[in-house]
This record gives sequence, structure tokens and C-alpha cells, in this order.
Amino acid sequence: MPTSHNKIVLLTKSTVALSFGLFALLAGISNLLDFESNYQFVRHVLAMDTMKPFFSQVLIDSRAIHTSSVHLAAYYLIIATEILSGLLCLSGAMTLFSSLFLQDKVELAKSLYNAGACLAFALWYLGFCVIGGEWFAMWANEWDGLMTAYTISTFLLASLIWINQR
Repeated sequence: MPTSHNKIVLLTKSTVALSFGLFALLAGISNLLDFESNYQFVRHVLAMDTMKPFFSQVLIDSRAIHTSSVHLAAYYLIIATEILSGLLCLSGAMTLFSSLFLQDKVELAKSLYNAGACLAFALWYLGFCVIGGEWFAMWANEWDGLMTAYTISTFLLASLIWINQR
């Protein structure tokens, strides 16, 4: 049985895992329920057709993707990743909550959260910041979600550090 101090630590880790799991799951569900709004975001970033007037698009025009089936595939991949990440992180959170009573489940809980957080990090940092931000120059686009993606990525890294502490 965990000590009082360990229970509080597990409770805070569980809450962090639960918070991000709910965030990712709700992001995916919101994208399904309000499909068109965020689909337009993905479409415009990939097509690079709403670049800010001060930015010359001439040198990077070849990067743009104008195929709507690719836009849809990318958007469905984003939604699927958000939902799967959310479910894995929520599973980790629930297992962490149960480890308040059964200490032997802590490593399983961390593994579940780590898997979900890794997927989420791949989506928000690699997908949005690196590919969207740099390759598709989202920073120069009217549809710029970089600050949100960086904020989410920072929270993910901090949560991974906290949850994986002994």
C-alpha cells in the first residue's frame, strides 16, 4: 500500500494524465462535431493559399498541396491521433488512480500515458510545429496555430517529466 505522501503524488500524476487525456479526446471529438472549421485550417495551411501579404511565396510554392483528398486524409489522421492519444492518456490516468490502492499498476499506467503523450507530441510538435510551421510556413499563414501547438507540446514534455519521476 502506498504511503500518504505517495498517494498525493500519484493523485497529482493521475490528475495531470487525466487533464491531458481529456484535452486530446475532446480536441478529436470537437474536430468531428465541427468538422468544417478545423478542416479549413488544415486545408489552407497545406495549400499555402492564405499567406500573409508581406511574405513572398515564390520560393516555397512547390511545397503546397492542392489535392483535397490529401487534405482530408491529413485531417482524418489528426483526428484519429487526437482520439487515440486521448484514450491512451485516459487509460494511463485511470490506471494511475487505481494504483492508489494497487501499487503494482504504476509502471503500466506510466507506459499507457507515455504512449498517448508520445503520439500527441508527434502530432502537435512534429506535425504542427515542424511540418506545418516550417515546411508549410504556417507562421506566415493567416491560419497560424503555432503558439497553441508549442503550448501543448510544452505541457506534454512537462507532464512526461513529472509522471515519469519515481
